[in-house]
Amino acid sequence: MAHNIDLLPIIGGGYLASIWINEKLMLYSVTALIYCVYHVAFEAAHWEATPGKRIMGLIVRSSSSKKIGFYRVFWRTLFKFLSLALVFTGFTMIQFHRKKQGLHDIIAGTMVLYQEKR
Repeated sequence: MAHNIDLLPIIGGGYLASIWINEKLMLYSVTALIYCVYHVAFEAAHWEATPGKRIMGLIVRSSSSKKIGFYRVFWRTLFKFLSLALVFTGFTMIQFHRKKQGLHDIIAGTMVLYQEKR
C-alpha cells in the first residue's frame, strides 16, 4: 500500500516529463531518476521513510535497526531495480522471508520496520 501511495507523485512527475520529452527511452530514464531522487531524498532524511511509508507507520532502517545514511538508501533504491528486473521475484520474496526483507533489502543490509508510537 505504501508503494502505491508513493507511485502517485512519481507517475505524476513522469507524466509532466512526457509533455516535453517525446523519446521513450529518455522518458523512462527521467522517470527512473524521479523515482530514485524521491526515495533517496525521503528515506535518507529525518523521516526515514517516504510519505507512503510514513502514512502506513513504517520506517527504513539497517538490519541492526539503526538509522541509515544517504549511501545505503541510494544503494537500496538502485537494488530495487534488480528486484524488478528479476520479474518481481525480489519483491515477492518479502512475503516468504522470515524478516520480511526483499532482495534489495538483503543486499543493502536494510529492513522496513513499523515505527514505534511516540
